[in-house]
Amino acid sequence: MSETLFWSLAPDILRLHRQSSYALLATGSQIHDATLVNLDGLYYMWLEHADDTLNQPQPGILLIEDQEERARISWIATARTVHRKDSVYRRAANALRRRLKHNMENGQAYLVELSPQQGRLTIDNTQDFTISPHDLMRALYPANERMKSFAL
Repeated sequence: MSETLFWSLAPDILRLHRQSSYALLATGSQIHDATLVNLDGLYYMWLEHADDTLNQPQPGILLIEDQEERARISWIATARTVHRKDSVYRRAANALRRRLKHNMENGQAYLVELSPQQGRLTIDNTQDFTISPHDLMRALYPANERMKSFAL
């Protein structure tokens, strides 16, 4: 993706992640709607009934959509259950708690991590762009990108 194109799309990517957007996750034969957060390029969400197969990483499709802005990101991602002993568990659970305004951390909810592999950004159902996990990181954390350029 050219730099000019990336910087014209970055605000749309950022807006979809900053505002409350509608998110769906499809894994295996199940579809879940959930609130999600992004930490360091990975998505986290609570699922009430995670499929047992999420104990092993498996493919999933994540859809993040904002009907008012008519924008959508869809990702092919790898999904896995995050266990309480994982180092990222507390950080992701706290971020989700702030976003949800209540605690989902109970015996029936599972924390799921989604690692995006390849994605599409669709705007107004007329413009469709391929995006990568690197594009996501650059859009969500532009200061990091600028710091790297100064370090070179």
